[in-house]
Amino acid sequence: MVTKRGRMWLTRGATIALVVIVIGLFAASWYYSGEIARQVFALDQSEPDAGIADRMAFSTPEARGVEYSPVMIEGPLGPLAAWATAGDSGTWVVFVHGRGTDRREALRALPTATALGLPTLTITYRNDAAAPPSSSGRHGYGRNEWSDLHAAVEFARDEGARRVVLVGYGSGGSIISVFMRESSLATAISGLVLDAPVLDVAMVVDRLAADDRAPRLLVGWARAVATFRFGIDWGALDQLEFAQDITVPVLVFHGVDDEEAPIEASRQFAEVLGDLARLVEVPGAGHGEAWNVDPEAYEGTLSRFLEQVSQATGADDAP
Repeated sequence: MVTKRGRMWLTRGATIALVVIVIGLFAASWYYSGEIARQVFALDQSEPDAGIADRMAFSTPEARGVEYSPVMIEGPLGPLAAWATAGDSGTWVVFVHGRGTDRREALRALPTATALGLPTLTITYRNDAAAPPSSSGRHGYGRNEWSDLHAAVEFARDEGARRVVLVGYGSGGSIISVFMRESSLATAISGLVLDAPVLDVAMVVDRLAADDRAPRLLVGWARAVATFRFGIDWGALDQLEFAQDITVPVLVFHGVDDEEAPIEASRQFAEVLGDLARLVEVPGAGHGEAWNVDPEAYEGTLSRFLEQVSQATGADDAP
């Protein structure tokens, strides 16, 4: 028989144990929220180690046999460097790279656009080496970067573009998605090309957590703590919630073996868009490797799509 005093100590012990568990869970969540910020939102400003090969295959448009001019675009935070190529079409193509890369990412597809006579802009945006820094020092997946893209589209319009096609890689796809719902220039867009797009950042975190074998409860708490610590709005970073608002044709390339941006998000995205979207799944391709696996097939599909949307009549054609 448990005495009154014994019950009191049992209650105290249970309370202490619960407090210890809660404190431990909060401490673990605080730590993992920092890991989320570091691995998903932080900017890599480090210089590559000497002897490590540059993973970018090309350095400038000239390396792809494309003549270009360096231009400066006046963005909200200051000047943004860009590469511009000439063409005789009224449709321009604007390339937007992803987090952890730079504008050289677009050089694989650039000749496909220029071969069709389409003028192009390969842009930088805030926190790039050739662009102003942001106050947060973190990648926003379009939350703020969309306004830099707006400046680039405005530049193209001022130079005579009647229609614009946006091409985004990785988180560049997030930037484009936010632009399409926030920018007054979204009516000038006649088509989108997304390569391994990051369409739901929470999915990226879930993939990271699975790799780390982190408990689901911990991940949920860590997300909440990340909102408190870093102001992360997870709902705003879920582009699938806004997919139904896109009304222009979309071509999506995605590697089946992508371990950074899960292909499931692109599948859901294409399902929501229905006939407006074409999803090209590339077996054997990791993140951003769809072109690398089969350049000829990639460029052929891209060329046909660009021909289609460059002649679209649904975009705002006013100069």
